[in-house]
Amino acid sequence: MKVTAQARRTGDWWAVEVPEVDGVFTQAKRLDQVPEVVADAVALLEDVAPSAVEVQVVPVVPDAVAAALMLAKQHREEAEALNVEASTIVRQTALDLTGLGYSMRDIGVVLGVSHQRVAQLLTPRPMTIKEAGDAATRAMNRSVTKKTRGNVRSTHKHVVKKGGSKTSAAAALSQVPKKSGSRSVAAKASRQPKA
Repeated sequence: MKVTAQARRTGDWWAVEVPEVDGVFTQAKRLDQVPEVVADAVALLEDVAPSAVEVQVVPVVPDAVAAALMLAKQHREEAEALNVEASTIVRQTALDLTGLGYSMRDIGVVLGVSHQRVAQLLTPRPMTIKEAGDAATRAMNRSVTKKTRGNVRSTHKHVVKKGGSKTSAAAALSQVPKKSGSRSVAAKASRQPKA
């Protein structure tokens, strides 16, 4: 079972309350001790094994501290996003310079990194899950497009008749009796028996 341990600093101790289970109030000297004492208390009241209790510790801090932590988290996420973008630009620039005939050492001087780092930049990196999914989707779309084009081309190029000789699609279509229906004449011709 999952429970939340709300911990508030009181003097030298953390007073802990578990909203999901009535009557669970305990304390711990340090936050890292909270999961164990809460699991024991919940296990006693709910008649379950302490190992079956999953505790999420939520320290309750002053509003000013909570605001500062949220701001720091936001800046950290923005910095990570900018770092990813910068890495992508540097990698692409290294590739562009390679295409222009620059040596790895020259690229290193231009980018302000070592030539070993340039070698790393030019080595294909593992794709993220999102990139892999996007690549798979693009590959599937290309495959479907190629198959469709291939089917159209093979229909227009030739049709194999019973005797094994090839004839033009136009000649084959002229020999197929035309019937009314939802399928096209080309579709009927493509179903002719093959050798």
